[in-house]
Amino acid sequence: MCLTFLSSIHFYFSSQHEELDDIETQQYGEPLRFSNYSADRAKKTAPVVGLTYDVYDTITQEELDWFLKQKLKVSPGERYQDMKKHWYIHESSWYRRVPELGYDGYGCNYDKCIPECRYYSLNGRIEDSEVIQKHRERQ
Repeated sequence: MCLTFLSSIHFYFSSQHEELDDIETQQYGEPLRFSNYSADRAKKTAPVVGLTYDVYDTITQEELDWFLKQKLKVSPGERYQDMKKHWYIHESSWYRRVPELGYDGYGCNYDKCIPECRYYSLNGRIEDSEVIQKHRERQ
């Protein structure tokens, strides 16, 4: 009985925590405690010209888990459309291949993707499994 009681208390507080995270995310883009984490990570140095901050030296597992959860809230079709809009990060975009030379006449650009590009089709999907795999590769 004691274990069941403790489990219900944990569920209550974790669900309230998630609700607060959702509210803060709608208002501020992320839970407020994350900005506290960033401030705690910040290393203040004082070079001759002023202060500099290296805020993202490390990131907590809690933050990584939250970012993944946010990505998984988006449907596979919406993820595809979002990536399709960001032509400059496609593997086949001229911007990724030769940014210093400018547009070379071939590759994805703001107007359209090339047939070899994954995002050439009008509709597509980026499945949860792919999002999770990329998330694991970045850890």
